[in-house]
Parts: sequence; C-alpha cells; structure tokens
Amino acid sequence: MQKIQILPQTIFEFKSSPQFLRDTQNKVNQLSWEPNMFTQRSQDIYLNKNHLFDELHEWFRECLLMVKRSVEYQATDVKITQSWANKAEPGQWHKPHKHPNSVFSGIYYLSEDTVGTTFILPNIWETYDGAAGKVGQSFCHFLAEDMNVVEHVVSAEPGKLLIFPSTLEHGVRPNETENERYTISFNAFVCGDIGSFGNLSGLTLDIK
Repeated sequence: MQKIQILPQTIFEFKSSPQFLRDTQNKVNQLSWEPNMFTQRSQDIYLNKNHLFDELHEWFRECLLMVKRSVEYQATDVKITQSWANKAEPGQWHKPHKHPNSVFSGIYYLSEDTVGTTFILPNIWETYDGAAGKVGQSFCHFLAEDMNVVEHVVSAEPGKLLIFPSTLEHGVRPNETENERYTISFNAFVCGDIGSFGNLSGLTLDIK
C-alpha cells in the first residue's frame, strides 16, 4: 500500500525590514489591552484608522494587492476593514476560529514564539462539524483527541506577515515562553468593480 498526498493549498508569506519591525514593536507597546477569551487584544480594534500605524497598513495593503493578483481575484482594489493587536501572556492561547465578513486575513508577528499558528482543515476521511464549536476548554486536547481535522503549523518569526483566506480556520497553542507574545491581525475586503459585468456577475462596492 502507498499513501499519496493530494490537493496542496497555498497561503502567502512576506517579511518586513528589521527597522520596520522595531518601529512597530515600539508603537504596540503604547497600546492598552482588554481580555479576549483566552488571550488579550488591543482596546483599539481599528488600528487601520490609527495614524500611528499608517505606514504599517500601507505595507499590508501592498502585500494584499500582490495576493489579489496572484489568486486572480476579480476586483479592482482591496482595503483593510479592521485591524487589532494581540497579546498572550505565558500559558494563554487562542481557540480555533475563522473571520466572517472578510475575504483576506493577515497575521504580522512581532515577537519570538515557539508554537506558531495552527491552520485547520477537515480530514476528507472523516465527518466534521467545526473546530471552533468543539474546542471546549483545551485547544491542545482538541487537536490531540479529534482526528476529524488535518493541521499545519506555520512558524512565528518576528517580522513575518501571513495572508490567508478569512474562511481558513486557525488558532494558537498556549504560549510556552516566559515572555508575552505579540501579533497584529487584520481583515480585508475587495472593493471597486468586482466580478465580471460582461458575464452579468459584476458589482461595484465602496468601502469607507
């Protein structure tokens, strides 16, 4: 018997300069925080409208446009709709989840991390009713006990940016270090002329 791995998928990775990373780290240190289930997030959940982070989100948007072109998404533009920072104390974790009302999502890593981000898809050989609904109290227990999913862990490196479909389920295992873990996340939606008017499937959407 031979096992054949099939249907590979693609997400996108970018890397910022060390100086750009340091500048962003300093700005994030000025933020205030609030609880977010098993982790923490910035009280400001519209960093994309915070002028302190203008340069960062312009770079995010440049990367988004490259992704849009690569996947040949029929839209004239893409805009970030919401952006926030995440902080995890030692032992804190983020349950598996998706981002509704969004096309693209991104994670920008600001600190060293031993666990990275876990991406989850249904196992084609099993029935599946969603990781987010079954996670209970333990992310690790879910992944150890439930064989209805397949997972892939992307390592976390300071300065790395990941862009992926907002429908792709993902989560973060508990922070194993003695330090706080920081990331910035964002959602984005396509806008302008979308689809094909010639095929009677077009629309024009403006995002403010």
